[in-house]
Amino acid sequence: MKILEGLALHFLTEEIEKEAKGARIQRVFTTPRRETWLEIYSPGDREKSLVISLHPQENFIFTTSGKEVQKEKPNNWQQLLNKYLVGGKIISLTQVGWDRVLKIEIKNPQLFEEGNLYLFVELTGRNTNAILTDQSKPPHILGVHRRVGKDQNRFRTLLPGEKYSLPPQKNKIDPFFFLQEKEKDLLFSSSPEDLQRELVQQIDGIGPFLSQIIAEKVGGGKSPREAMKETISPLRESNYQIRVFFSSSGEPQGIFWDSVTPYSSLSYQEFPSFNQAVECFHFSWWERQEEFIQQKIKEKRLKEELDFLEKEREKIESLIKNEEELEELKIKGELLKILPGLEVISKTEEGITVKNVFSSPPQDIFIPLNPRLSINQNMQNYFRLYRKGREKNLKLRERLKELEKKEKKVEKIFEEELLPEKEGNKAFLSSPEKALRFKTSQGNEIWVGKNAKSNHFLVTKIASPQDYWLHVRDLPGSHVILKIKNKENEEEEIQKAARVAAYFSSVRGESRAEVIVTQVKYVRTLPSQIGKVTYRREKTLLVKPQLPGDVTPW
Repeated sequence: MKILEGLALHFLTEEIEKEAKGARIQRVFTTPRRETWLEIYSPGDREKSLVISLHPQENFIFTTSGKEVQKEKPNNWQQLLNKYLVGGKIISLTQVGWDRVLKIEIKNPQLFEEGNLYLFVELTGRNTNAILTDQSKPPHILGVHRRVGKDQNRFRTLLPGEKYSLPPQKNKIDPFFFLQEKEKDLLFSSSPEDLQRELVQQIDGIGPFLSQIIAEKVGGGKSPREAMKETISPLRESNYQIRVFFSSSGEPQGIFWDSVTPYSSLSYQEFPSFNQAVECFHFSWWERQEEFIQQKIKEKRLKEELDFLEKEREKIESLIKNEEELEELKIKGELLKILPGLEVISKTEEGITVKNVFSSPPQDIFIPLNPRLSINQNMQNYFRLYRKGREKNLKLRERLKELEKKEKKVEKIFEEELLPEKEGNKAFLSSPEKALRFKTSQGNEIWVGKNAKSNHFLVTKIASPQDYWLHVRDLPGSHVILKIKNKENEEEEIQKAARVAAYFSSVRGESRAEVIVTQVKYVRTLPSQIGKVTYRREKTLLVKPQLPGDVTPW
């Protein structure tokens, strides 16, 4: 799991409290990565830091002996914590029930009038936040990391001076219930999907990831109690090694205490504690993110250069004279050269019409003439225009070759420096079928790749230059092609295809996903890596991963 669910957080919290309880807070600072660092010291122990990561994609809490240099100007949150917490002692660090909310109680003797303070840390995905309150009942908010007004959440506002209320709590079953042999088994659905949903809805500390693991064990013949017990017992008995799983590119994918299907093909590192595993995951994730950011900067620069070269090429191609037009200039000059021997069919102020003896059969041709020039001068003018056109075309074609050569060179660099697609879910590689095919209620087609060869097949064989190519941003997923037959409500159709692209990706279970879309003419396949592409002129859509109701298999 990339974000620790309540059950795992319970054991991480126990580990952290042993290190942090009684420690004195010496300094507080924040980082551009949305981290809040509390430097703490305990007598007889070396200095450590309690790190609270409040990034929506990577929210954790852990202790580390590593050092981090403050890299930004102190913000209001940092100034607030320095005012209230520095010099204070951590009295306790506990989890609120089995939720992903921690409560840190701090006593600061320098602020005896204030009484004890509470720092609530809500590690709840995209709503992750931290709130400092007083000890009144209910507590009042002294400051908040990310303010939430009524326009953002009508059920709960998080603003200084207001009363603090915890995220909505639900009456669920304690997961340790399943470790009690005398208790009867509860009844759950036999359907894996229904079972997963019921586990999340009814059992505390269980989220989408753990519910999937338990459902797999039930599918293997175990009862829900046995599956729960097998999952929880190693933690309760402190008989575990925590594993951090990594993709082939070195990006951490999740944390678990056993080998599980979602990570079965990945390499891993083992740690004796949750805290060490989370620390490894956090810094590894950010190391990869920083590499990725630098890679995106390079990618953007290369895309801009390719766009410039493409526009320059198109400009030059528009300036190159048509060979047939140039040849016609030459013929008109040759006809004027032998005009005394030709039959003049008609003559006007603008020019003359003669038989073109150089065509087979001879056809009438009109030769515009400048009345201020003689026939010989008009002839020389046509030959001059012909020579200048040929010379200009020659120079333009030389310039065009240079641009094409440079464009190929940049494309090669683009392919080599572009981050390879992250390895995908095995489900995408298991089917021999070429592609899935859907039709919208508007009659438009949505094609979905099933594996690397299928993705390549869609882009190179099925798609037309004007079709749309979609893919979940920076994560594993299928390539999706939208073929527009009916241009009515085209933007809505693109949104539908984006939801399909998110659904057939590794973020299917998320509430929102970023999907990139561009026309196929801006997508290039990588010859050395089947199923991988580079793309330009893309835009990003934020959609819910789902199959729209009016999109049906075809």
